[in-house]
Amino acid sequence: REAYERKRNEIEIALMMRRAREEANISQEEIASLMHTTRSAVSRLESCGVNRHSPSIETLLKYAHALGYDVNINLVPMASEKRAL
Repeated sequence: REAYERKRNEIEIALMMRRAREEANISQEEIASLMHTTRSAVSRLESCGVNRHSPSIETLLKYAHALGYDVNINLVPMASEKRAL
């Protein structure tokens, strides 16, 4: 269940990233250029396949800033049954 929750969060982030890019009408090639990376690297960021690494905070910031966004991370209390010891 814990692995499922982690993967669900990763999928939500990947979908949020792709949605923001599409709403900005920017192609993967264009954002890759703005980030000084490749289209395939952007594709990997936006994908949520098995065995994909989660992007670093630095990479999330580069992606967001290339789109004119900022990143907001919040720590919120978890339900007691979800807490790790």
